[in-house]
Amino acid sequence: DRGEEPGLLSLCSLTAGAQFWVFTDTRADPGYPRPISNLGLPAGTVIGAAFVWSHNGKTYLFSGARYWRYDDQVGTVEPGYPKDATLWKGVPAGADDVTGWNDGNTYFFQGLRYWRFTGGSVEADVGYPRSAAQDWMYCQVPTTETPLGGCICSSGVPSLRAAPLIWIGAMGRALLW
Repeated sequence: DRGEEPGLLSLCSLTAGAQFWVFTDTRADPGYPRPISNLGLPAGTVIGAAFVWSHNGKTYLFSGARYWRYDDQVGTVEPGYPKDATLWKGVPAGADDVTGWNDGNTYFFQGLRYWRFTGGSVEADVGYPRSAAQDWMYCQVPTTETPLGGCICSSGVPSLRAAPLIWIGAMGRALLW
């Protein structure tokens, strides 16, 4: 679970249930945490992935098989959401992570596999899914999934599955949930 701002490679993976924090620089703003429902999401929603889509500069929040588009200016999700995550063709529901990379493409991750969406496309590129361990961590041999959901590979760099999700918005403020 990760969130990011265009131009940043990646932030961190964390989960804090149905609450969120706003950070300015490295400090939580006064009055946080707050319920996720303050963002216009249903109470109890747990965000699994968040990213800013380079195609339109909008922030997308994913939870299971649904997603919302967040309005950075207003501070709530946009009307007409949630929508079914299957609108992103070729990716199974419940992505572990989504990232808009600095190459202009969007990458969905689930388990040990990932899907690439070129530019503003909502359809996975031909030839995907591929191995995230081999392509992103440069593992030389196929990996096996551990009981805790981590990754073991010959590069010696394990993937981490953990918790608070951080998203840094265009206004330079970070949300943590």
